[in-house]
Amino acid sequence: MQVRAGETGPDISPIDQMDAYFRIHDIAGYTGYHLSNPDLAQQYINQSNVQLYRDLMNLPNDPRAWNPPAPNILRANIYRMIAEIYLLLTIEEEE
Repeated sequence: MQVRAGETGPDISPIDQMDAYFRIHDIAGYTGYHLSNPDLAQQYINQSNVQLYRDLMNLPNDPRAWNPPAPNILRANIYRMIAEIYLLLTIEEEE
């Protein structure tokens, strides 16, 4: 069962625009973790974190304006806020 922005279900397609960004980030992270060069792997993962942060910051403030829109506005806003804070702290520590 796939977990997407607080929702669960058997569908593997992104539930909303933010989930699509997380999916890209997850694929990049998986790729980075499996690189044989640890320094290159960390750089790859760091860059995927930076890109996800930028993508989240560029989303419209209203999840109903996303393409596709979020089905649960409150959960989407909370999840986005937590992710942005986590990524910001992670990126600052790694630079």
